[in-house]
Formats: sequence, structure tokens, C-alpha cells
Amino acid sequence: MTAATAGPWRFYTEPQPNGCPIVGDGRGLMVAMLAHSVNEPQQKAEAIANAKLIAAAPEMRDLLAAFAPYIRDSISADLSDGGFGPQLQELMAQSERAEELLASL
Repeated sequence: MTAATAGPWRFYTEPQPNGCPIVGDGRGLMVAMLAHSVNEPQQKAEAIANAKLIAAAPEMRDLLAAFAPYIRDSISADLSDGGFGPQLQELMAQSERAEELLASL
């Protein structure tokens, strides 16, 4: 699998020639362009919000990669003591899902 473009990415606030918000990498190369209808102001607002979320993706991936194993190991230790209930088991399942998601990237 090809690796994603290295972060950090940023949302470009300057107007683009086509009016669509874009996300670029540290070298100024476009990573994503979010199209929207110029006749629908709500679509433009959603495209901007989506661009900001996409721009944060590399940092969110790195944070998830740092926390998921820590959470898993902490929960595993607590579960082995037998003193925790379904909330902790659900957190463990979510931690495992986060690690699966990271492995798929």
C-alpha cells in the first residue's frame, strides 16, 4: 500500500481560482480539493469544515497511534485484575478498533 502524503497538512484560507477550499502539504502541493455548489452557501461552509478536518488527519493519526497502545495496555492490566465492568470492556473494544484502523492506513 502506498503511504499517504506526509504531514503536516494545512487548510488554505486564500481564495482558490475555482472557489473550492483546498488542503495542501508542507511543500504547498495540493492533497485535497473539496468541491461545492456556488449557489448553496451551506455547501461551501460544509466544504470548509471538511477541509479543516482533512487537514488535521495526519496529526490525528499520529495521536491515535500514540494513545491506542497505551490505552490497550492499561486496560488489559486492569481487566486481568477482574475488578472492572462493561464500560472498561467497551473501551478495550474501541482501543482495538483504533489499532485496526491505524493498521489499515
